[in-house]
Amino acid sequence: SKNKFTCKVVINTIPNKKYMIDDEEINKMRRIVAAALKMRDERLTIHDFRMHTCGERINLVFDTVLPPELRGTEQELQSSLEEVLNSIDDKKYKTEIIFDMESE
Repeated sequence: SKNKFTCKVVINTIPNKKYMIDDEEINKMRRIVAAALKMRDERLTIHDFRMHTCGERINLVFDTVLPPELRGTEQELQSSLEEVLNSIDDKKYKTEIIFDMESE
């Protein structure tokens, strides 16, 4: 039957190679972002982390799995993370977070 399976599918494309450079700065920022999210909620993890410069701003792009209990707090999570990031040095950070919804 056409509707035999009920499931959600997420297709992640592989980011452009210029965003996949494994260097010290990217690894440092990945650790900072992961730690800041874990402080908020231990269940929050990140994947597909990318970092690129846009003018004077540094964009941090990544996915995180959002537990059902945190649905509706996406903007608050993003704002508080950016506040933490922008307090660590003189650079300006902006996050682009793809929230993957955890099944209930």
